[in-house]
Amino acid sequence: MGPIVSIKVGPNQVVKRNIACGCGAAALHYVFNSASNIPCVGASGAISGIVGCYFVLFPKSRFEIVVVFFRWPVKTIETYTHAAVGAWIGEQAILALLTQAARFSSVAFWAHVGGFLTGAALTWLLLLVTPQLKRRGEQPLIVRFMRGTVRDTTGRPVAAARFEIHADFHQAVFVVTDTKGRFSLAGVADGTYSFRLTKAQFQTVEGTVVVRRKRRFPSPFKLTMSETGERIAVTDAQGASAQLL
Repeated sequence: MGPIVSIKVGPNQVVKRNIACGCGAAALHYVFNSASNIPCVGASGAISGIVGCYFVLFPKSRFEIVVVFFRWPVKTIETYTHAAVGAWIGEQAILALLTQAARFSSVAFWAHVGGFLTGAALTWLLLLVTPQLKRRGEQPLIVRFMRGTVRDTTGRPVAAARFEIHADFHQAVFVVTDTKGRFSLAGVADGTYSFRLTKAQFQTVEGTVVVRRKRRFPSPFKLTMSETGERIAVTDAQGASAQLL
């Protein structure tokens, strides 16, 4: 979630929030463990704060909760941010209460809760001060490999469309879709890229895509090209989408 929040608010804001969330995490942990002489070490409270930022910034992002038996995926549950992240922070709060009563774990669960609440509160205040953040679009597309399909508004594949990506300090690279509207760029390193999709007599599509090759499952994305005046939808496998004019 860190790269997504960074794209939304900027890296400087992420650094400031990371520090503030770490302080909030330590404060709540101290409230419930003021008599403890065991040092609290780790960054999970600050990381939980970034989760809190995401919770406020992207409340409608799609999530896939993968139920795993040992190392094998058993079931996938599709849901949204508030349900998925809400279930996680609720679990952390319950474990914090149980640990407070039984002392069965050395994990600082209250730090997770404190960091999350701090991140969510700071981001809520940020949106009050800078409401333009709400208009920067939804979550950028996150993919494991740079490949996908291009179709028109009727669902037919668009052949010979030029898909081009570029990043800061890197030369732009492009590929042309095949007869089935498919494209694939091999060897694209992890990072954030701007993409541009063009073809004569079709409206240009532009956006941002994040490549994360360590994702558990591949996530091809779909692009739709339309005539002038129609809306364009860009969707990844998880359903995160953006609309352009």
